[in-house]
Amino acid sequence: MQEAKNERGISRTHRQVGPEQTPGFRCCFEVFVPLSFPIASGSITSAVMFQSVLKEVVDGTEGGIASLLMDFEGITVDSYSKSDAPFDINIIGAEFSVVLKSIQRAAQMLEAGDTAEVAIQAAKVTTLIRVINNNYFIAFSLRPDGNLGKARYMLRTRAPSLLKELT
Repeated sequence: MQEAKNERGISRTHRQVGPEQTPGFRCCFEVFVPLSFPIASGSITSAVMFQSVLKEVVDGTEGGIASLLMDFEGITVDSYSKSDAPFDINIIGAEFSVVLKSIQRAAQMLEAGDTAEVAIQAAKVTTLIRVINNNYFIAFSLRPDGNLGKARYMLRTRAPSLLKELT
């Protein structure tokens, strides 16, 4: 593992993740795990608030598995997963942050306006992403038979409280 700081001064540990560390993955890739993340208001209260909102979204939605608050560089601010989650929500967030940036660029090129929400439905999991501002998004994964409408509602109504703490 290697420790590094990005241009915003966020410490991260660089580690290799592959099949032996993560069952079900066939290729190796790199993951940056935050060691310290400066919270906008600078208080522990913000971190507790993030965790409570993420937990509320997952536990309050039928089929909810996990949620996370992440920046567009793929750095997790906070996350919550149920104990029986079949995957690491941080890896899903990091991978989908790249996809989300591509979708945002396409929307700009088409002059379609700002991207607000993206849903990715796969055979084993549905992931809903809600953009909070130009720097952050919230991702929420649920079972394919989960209540997608409730998930959309929960993210839309909880995003303003996250935005308030981030600014």
